[in-house]
Amino acid sequence: VASLFNNIGNGEESFAYDSPLGVCMAMQYSDCFVNEYGLRFFLEKVGGDFDGRCPQCYAMRMEALASQAESRGFDAICTSLLISPYQNHQLLVETGMAAEMRHGLQFYYRDFRPLFRQGQQQAREMGLYMQKYCGCIFSEEERYRKKPKKSKPPADKAQT
Repeated sequence: VASLFNNIGNGEESFAYDSPLGVCMAMQYSDCFVNEYGLRFFLEKVGGDFDGRCPQCYAMRMEALASQAESRGFDAICTSLLISPYQNHQLLVETGMAAEMRHGLQFYYRDFRPLFRQGQQQAREMGLYMQKYCGCIFSEEERYRKKPKKSKPPADKAQT
């Protein structure tokens, strides 16, 4: 079973392997439901605190996941964000545990971060689309605004 958020930001989503349902097909999940990103709802929840947006985003997504899981009679939830070394891991766990308590579901926790590179490789082999940011518009902006790494100055040559 999979619940996916449609936050793919490539602008030209196809049904193949770069869409949430395409991922379900590739992984051969028997039951998938896709939650839309909900940009306006996201912006309302963030309330102008763009730098502090992640806790609100995690809570929105986990709540939507838990509600869907509960209504479908599932007994556990998890998030693929647990594989990312770029996400706030502890906050994700706390958010999942809070959803567990509110909805009477088990939050399946495992630290998947050691599998990050392996997961990327498998996704490439399967031809899955991988974007270079979490999917929110602010993360996309940060991706393009990153300053280039400064090169190290050349080491001084020894005086002879």
